[in-house]
Amino acid sequence: MVEELRDQILEKISLIPGVYGFCNINASDDAKPISLKKENWGNSIVIVRGINGLKINLSIILLFSVNVKTIVQEIKSLLEYFLSKNKLKLETLNVLIKGIKL
Repeated sequence: MVEELRDQILEKISLIPGVYGFCNINASDDAKPISLKKENWGNSIVIVRGINGLKINLSIILLFSVNVKTIVQEIKSLLEYFLSKNKLKLETLNVLIKGIKL
C-alpha cells in the first residue's frame, strides 16, 4: 500500500508550481543535485509508518525565486488532504531542499 501511495504522492507534488523536480534522498550534500527521471522518483521519498501516522522524508529541487515556506506548506496541506482521503494521518514531514534551478 505504501508503494502505491508513494507514486500518487509524488505525482501530486510534481504538479505544485515551483517544484522543479525530485532528487535522490541519499545523495551527498556535496554532490551537485540531479533531477531524477520520473521512473526514479521513488528514490526521492521515504515513507515509514509511525505510532501516530506516516513519517515522510522528501528530497526536492525548487525553481529559483519561489518562496520555500509557501512550497513546503503547500506540500504539507496536499499530503494531509490526500492521506485523510485514504484514512491515514501525517505524523512527520521532512522536506530536504537539495537544490535550486535557475
